[in-house]
Amino acid sequence: MSVTTSQTVVQDHRPAMPLDMPMNEAMNDRRAAIRHRTMFRPCCVIAPQRVSLGLIRNYSANGACIEIDAGFDLAVGDRIQYFWEARNCISAEVVWRDGRSVGVEHVADIRDEDDQFPVRSVRVPCKSEAICWINGEVHTAVVENISLGGIRLRGLPDTPAGTLFTVTLCGMEFASVAVRWSAGGATGARFSQRLCREDLAALLLDERFGITGIGFDKEMAS
Repeated sequence: MSVTTSQTVVQDHRPAMPLDMPMNEAMNDRRAAIRHRTMFRPCCVIAPQRVSLGLIRNYSANGACIEIDAGFDLAVGDRIQYFWEARNCISAEVVWRDGRSVGVEHVADIRDEDDQFPVRSVRVPCKSEAICWINGEVHTAVVENISLGGIRLRGLPDTPAGTLFTVTLCGMEFASVAVRWSAGGATGARFSQRLCREDLAALLLDERFGITGIGFDKEMAS
């Protein structure tokens, strides 16, 4: 999946706020000084007992605007966590909702670095066993990460790019998976059809899936 990311930086270069500035004026000035980046960045949103993919519309160190599925049940005051990479899992609170758009406020300080948003699909790191049928032979492998478009496995024999095989994972079967690359015991493969959000959410909620490296509160998905 190719995702185009655009950024708009708004920076207030005015002097620091005077100590005797009224609170309302200080808050307005603080908001004006925050950098906001406009982007279209896929992410994964986790709420108690439910998971969905979302699209980050804009982002700052203090909060974000995320577009979610219309049927995803979130209300003002709900606590969520969202991530786009294993090293970025953010706890937040919903502060407003307008249709599919949700505004969240981060509950802890977040680094605001320009290189945090690589241009690629959400990859969910995990440690789950998969059964693979390759050229009539059965192999067991460990799934290292999965996205809507593909999967990375470890433990398979080196296999030529383009080879088709079948993967069974957490009770789901994926046929005609195509090897993209294979080296050193690791294999990257592409699904014949992209996963739907519901299937990916079902995997994330399956205790056999074993999300790793995210560092999220496991009670959110229990």
